[in-house]
Amino acid sequence: SSTACGAVSRKALLFQGAATNPLRGRYIISKPIDVSRGGTLKFFLKPGHQASPGVCEQPDDVDRMRLLYKPEDVHQDANNPDWFGLKLWTDIDSWQARSLSKTQFTLINTGFSRTASMVPCPKNELCINRRARLMLKQDIHAQGPFDVWVIDELNALARGGISTDTSLFCATPAAAGPSSIPMQIAFNGQLFLPILPGVAASLREFKYYQHPDVLSVTPSGGPVEGGTLVTISGVGFNRFFDSETPPKCSFGPGRSAANVVSDTVITCRAPSTVFPDPVNIEIALNGIDFSISKTKVVYLYYVHPYIRSVVPAVGLFDGGSRVILGGSGFEVLNIVPRCQWRRVDNGEVVGTVVGQKVNDTSIICPTTPTLPMTALVPKSDFFLEVSLNENDFSNRQNATFVASIPPQISAIIGLSNVNNESPAPITLTGKTLHGSAKSNCAFKSESFQDFGWVMTDFLYRTSKEILCQPPSFPGQGRQQSASSLVTISLNNVEAASPGTKLSYFTPEALSSKLAKGLSGGISSLIFLVFVLIVYLRHKRRTTKFVSVPKPWTKPSVKLAKDKMVKSCPRKQTGELFPLWRTTAEEFGQFGIGIGLYYQFLRYMALVFMIIFMLHVPSIAVNIRGPRYEGRTDV
Repeated sequence: SSTACGAVSRKALLFQGAATNPLRGRYIISKPIDVSRGGTLKFFLKPGHQASPGVCEQPDDVDRMRLLYKPEDVHQDANNPDWFGLKLWTDIDSWQARSLSKTQFTLINTGFSRTASMVPCPKNELCINRRARLMLKQDIHAQGPFDVWVIDELNALARGGISTDTSLFCATPAAAGPSSIPMQIAFNGQLFLPILPGVAASLREFKYYQHPDVLSVTPSGGPVEGGTLVTISGVGFNRFFDSETPPKCSFGPGRSAANVVSDTVITCRAPSTVFPDPVNIEIALNGIDFSISKTKVVYLYYVHPYIRSVVPAVGLFDGGSRVILGGSGFEVLNIVPRCQWRRVDNGEVVGTVVGQKVNDTSIICPTTPTLPMTALVPKSDFFLEVSLNENDFSNRQNATFVASIPPQISAIIGLSNVNNESPAPITLTGKTLHGSAKSNCAFKSESFQDFGWVMTDFLYRTSKEILCQPPSFPGQGRQQSASSLVTISLNNVEAASPGTKLSYFTPEALSSKLAKGLSGGISSLIFLVFVLIVYLRHKRRTTKFVSVPKPWTKPSVKLAKDKMVKSCPRKQTGELFPLWRTTAEEFGQFGIGIGLYYQFLRYMALVFMIIFMLHVPSIAVNIRGPRYEGRTDV
C-alpha cells in the first residue's frame, strides 16, 4: 500500500503513525492461532532506514517493538484495537532498536508457552483449539509520522497439538544425523501408536537430512524490483526433495521457488524487496527450514542506476560511436557493465555491448552496434539502457540515442583555395545533409593529423546544400599550400563520412611585408645619403678650380667643340680618320698593339655573324614549336 512516507512492497509492512489516531499505524495483528501448547513467531525486523523519506523520523535507541497477546474470546474487538483496549493485551517479548542492525533485516525467532493467564484450559478435557491473537506494536503513541519500523515475512506458528479432528501438528526434535525415522502419535503423552499401515511408507516416516552448503551466487546482486535469475552454487542440493513442500531460496526476508539443477547448482528468481540492502542467501530443501552456511553468501539489492546524460547522443546506423554515459549508482557491483540499445517504437532489443566502468558516475560504451535502419526513414530513436549484473537492464527510459544515415558530400562550391589566416565560408553540396542543433562541419588537416577533427559552425540550407566556416590551422608555413578533409559531424564528436578535400594557403605575414618594406626604404635612404655626401665632397674639391677673383663667365659649347676637333687623332696628311673606311693598318701608326686589337675585333665580328646565321633555323623552330612547360617526361 502507499503511505505518507513512501511506497511499500506487497510483502513488507511499514509501521507508521497517523495524524488522526495515536494508535493507528503503530501495530499489526496476526490471525487467531492455536496456543494450546504455546507458539513461535518468526519475522524479519528493521528499525528505520536511510532511504526513508525525510519527513519520517528514524527510531531512537530507546524505542522498542513489543509482542503482545490477547485471548480470542475476550472482547471481540481484536481486529481494530483502540487506545482504551490496550489494557486487555499482555506483553510476551520486546526488542530495542539499539540491539538491531540498521542496514540489514534481523531474523527474529521467538517462542512462548501457554499459561493460564494467556488462555485457560478446561478441566478434565483436552486442551485443544485454545486460540489467541498476537500483536506487534511500536512503543510510542503520538500523532504524526514518527518512528518508522519495517517488518517482513511474518509467520505465526502454533508450537504443536491438535488443530482439528482431522489434523494436528508438532515440532521435530533434533537427530544425531541424517536418517529416516518412523512417526508415532501419543494422545496421552505415554502410549505412542504407529500411523495406520494403509498410509504410504513415505508418509509414515520422517527424513532427517543435513543442510546444504551455499558457496557462491551469480550474479552477486540485482535490482530491488526482483526477477533476476540467480544461480546458486554449493553442495548437497539433492539430499532431500518432497513435491508437497518443494525447495525454496531465501533472499533475507524474501522467498522464491528453487529449481534444483544438480547436487551443486540451484537456480531461482530474486523476489522484490523494499530497501537496497545486502541480504544473506539460504536454501530450504523442504521449503521451511533454511540452511545456515558456514560462510555467509551475500546478495546485494540495488536501485537501478540513473542515466542523466549520453555523449554523444547522435550517431550512425553503421555503429562505431564511442558513447559516454553520465549518471549515478554505477559502482554498486564489481561486475563489468553492459550497454543495450532498444527501439523506442516497438521495444525490440537491437544490440548489446560490454561497457567499461570509469567511476560511480560514468560508464563508457566503447562502440555502438550496427543498428537496424527503416526504409525511407533517415533517423531512428533508441533507448540506451545499462545492466550492472549482466542480466537486468534499467528501464527508466530517460536516456535516448538517435541513429542517422551518413551524409554524402559531393563537391565544394565557391572558393577552391582558402586563406588559412582569414578563411571565408564555403558551400558543401551532396545528399542527406542533416540539419540539427548538434550538427557541425568537421575539418582535418592532412599535414597536421595530430589536431584530429576540428568542428566549426554549421548553417543548414537544404538537404543538398549547407554552409560551413573553415577553421585556421596553426603551424602551417608561410607562403605554403596544403589540403584538408571536410565533412559533417552529426554529434560534434566524430566525423560522419570521409567527405571531400579543401585546399588552403597561408599568406606572407604582414610583419614580414612591413620588414621588407622598411628594409628597402632604409637601404634607399642610405644610398641617397651616400650620393649626397659624395656630391658635397666633390663640390668642395672642385670649388678651388672655378673660384677666380674676376667675375665668372659661362663656358662656351663652340669653344669646347673646337678644342675637341683640334685634339682628335689625324692621318699623317692631317685628315680625320673616316668612320667606316678606316683600315687596321692605318691604326698601326699609333702602335702595333692598337693595330692588332682592331684587326682581332674585325675577325671576331665575322665569326659571330657566321654562328648567328647557322642558328637562325633552330631559333625559328623553338619560337614556333610546342611548349614543354609543366611536362616531366622531357
